[in-house]
Amino acid sequence: MRTFSLLNADGEAYDLTDNGASFFYGVDGLGTENTVEHQQVGNDYVILTDLLSQSEITGSVKFWNPGAQKQYREFVRFCQSKPLTLVYTADGTEFRKKGTVTKIEYSEGESLRATITFAGLTPYYRELRSDSEKSSIENGKKYSFMYPYRYESALANTVVIESDSGIESPCRLIIKGPLTNPRWVHYVNNVECCSGKIIAEIPKGHRLVIDTTTVPYNIKEYNSQGEEVADRYQASDFGTQRFILLRHGNNRITVTEDNGEEIEIRVEGRIYYASV
Repeated sequence: MRTFSLLNADGEAYDLTDNGASFFYGVDGLGTENTVEHQQVGNDYVILTDLLSQSEITGSVKFWNPGAQKQYREFVRFCQSKPLTLVYTADGTEFRKKGTVTKIEYSEGESLRATITFAGLTPYYRELRSDSEKSSIENGKKYSFMYPYRYESALANTVVIESDSGIESPCRLIIKGPLTNPRWVHYVNNVECCSGKIIAEIPKGHRLVIDTTTVPYNIKEYNSQGEEVADRYQASDFGTQRFILLRHGNNRITVTEDNGEEIEIRVEGRIYYASV
């Protein structure tokens, strides 16, 4: 069975498969399309860029009488709290896509029917999480849902996530203080592909977060209440890549610091997919 729902920026959820209240049907645009730029070289062509195009999902939401007009107005209000997250579940697997509802048209009959257009801001993705051994990181990013996939690393100072996608995928690397000049290394299938470092002291109870789920990417320090206390980007080693993108296969991230202490680490991955 497949289901649809929406989450808005206020943390509210809207069920789009509630038969008898609001039902999303005639859905189109769940596939994929790439924007490809070529250059001719003699009689051949080479690919210059090959990127996922922005998706556009369309469908109709049916509101039943009595109370259809009220339900429709509530739906329109809900969609104004942007960005939205479309949650699509098929065969027991949940996928998400951030976006906005850019168009709503409606007509009346025995029931009120609204035709909507949802413009995607991200590809489809799954949320994964991995914690280092003995990790008890708290006060991290708050979600209105539970991570359906969670990994536990068997190695200290290490987190591991398996990606089954061929698309580079963002993540948040969370490192809990105290830390002195923390360094991190990202291995894919046991091959080093990225490293980073900052020159700074992160006190006990604070967290250093290296985040590629936002644009622009950032490196920030947060206190125990989850409040930002410092932007650590300028303290980072510009001779390293610093920012981690998960790749297909085994992604292993190790963290060290000058005092050689055991470090509590968490990685929150957002695995991107071309289609679902």
